[in-house]
Amino acid sequence: MNRWMNKIALVTGASVGIGRNVAEKLTKHGMKVVACARNEEQLKDLADVCNKESSGEIFPYRCDVTDEEQILSMFKFIKEKFGKLHVCVNSAGLVLSPSILTGSAEVIRVRIGTTIKVRFL
Repeated sequence: MNRWMNKIALVTGASVGIGRNVAEKLTKHGMKVVACARNEEQLKDLADVCNKESSGEIFPYRCDVTDEEQILSMFKFIKEKFGKLHVCVNSAGLVLSPSILTGSAEVIRVRIGTTIKVRFL
């Protein structure tokens, strides 16, 4: 993993679960991670922990990946701060009722948009 030292990563859904774990692991290997999620408090907690214990660094960024303007703003931040992005891990997700099997087309669009939108921008 030394080849990733000081490289830039974006992790969506970084406030909890798999996204948080991935962000933690990447910083332990020396990466600079833009950790994004809707919950700014959890992102700041992640940064506090990782920035003390890791050779890399977390840059918390509040972003709702269902909102295209927020996504574009986040990528603008990354470009201005770092000039490039080496790795993108899309771990954002939503838990919505009703289930995808019984929900409306709008429920399906929101779920798919959360998972896929950031990949195409």
